[in-house]
Amino acid sequence: MILKFTGLYGSTIDLNGCGEIQGYEFLEPPIEYRFVRAGSPISDWMSPERRCISLLRPARTDNTVRTRGLDTTDLTIETRGLAGNFILLVWPRE
Repeated sequence: MILKFTGLYGSTIDLNGCGEIQGYEFLEPPIEYRFVRAGSPISDWMSPERRCISLLRPARTDNTVRTRGLDTTDLTIETRGLAGNFILLVWPRE
């Protein structure tokens, strides 16, 4: 299932409760965005790229290597821009 978020530039997207996410893409991007966890930025402001961004990374368990996505506990995305709307697609980890 793909989650779709829309909003005005300058608004915040609440991803808390989505479990892990494996990727995201701005179809209509804001000027900049950043990830924030529990009120503290965990990334710098970034300009969106017009492609799907993978958040999967390797995680080792004993002798097994698997992948993990980004944990969405207390996670939001802040956006910046003037007088526009964004569309964000998010792929939860299944």
